Amino acid sequence: MIPRELRDSYPLTAGERPSDLATFLREVGRLAQRTPEQARYSCQAVIHALVEQNPAVLDGLHLPDGFDELAAPFEPGGGLVATDGHTAPLTAQELRSALAELPYWTPTSNGLLREITLPAANLERVLRRLTALRDETGRAPHIGRVTPDTARLVVRTNEAGGAVTALDVELAHQVDAAIQEVGAGIAS
Repeated sequence: MIPRELRDSYPLTAGERPSDLATFLREVGRLAQRTPEQARYSCQAVIHALVEQNPAVLDGLHLPDGFDELAAPFEPGGGLVATDGHTAPLTAQELRSALAELPYWTPTSNGLLREITLPAANLERVLRRLTALRDETGRAPHIGRVTPDTARLVVRTNEAGGAVTALDVELAHQVDAAIQEVGAGIAS
């Protein structure tokens, strides 16, 4: 039974079932006057609370294929995800704020870009260190050699379609720290 306050605030009409999770979350967001991302978290919170009270309730929900990820536990640390479950792109304001802290990086249609020009031996040392980031963090920049002295670094979240995400900003900071760590301008 739906409480009267909810029933009166969000009139429900019978319609066809959404064909996929993104459509469902858009519709929930529309009904609740929220973004699809907020709708995802609301749905996850409701399902989590129901399962916490009665673990068997999930079996009775009969979620369509693809909807079971709403029952998955929240990832530690939070962070917004898009309606398709991938990392959401930063808003224009979030991107401006992030770039203020990343003076060497430029947004492109394919993520964040940084070019570094160093003597070849120093550049090799930096690129080896950046490649090691993958083992440490699970991510590393895409590295393209422009000349023997110049490399182009791109950080991007493939599922974001070229838009910059919080994960990209985090990786750009790690790249900057790694470059600083190896003393990029000092030959050894």
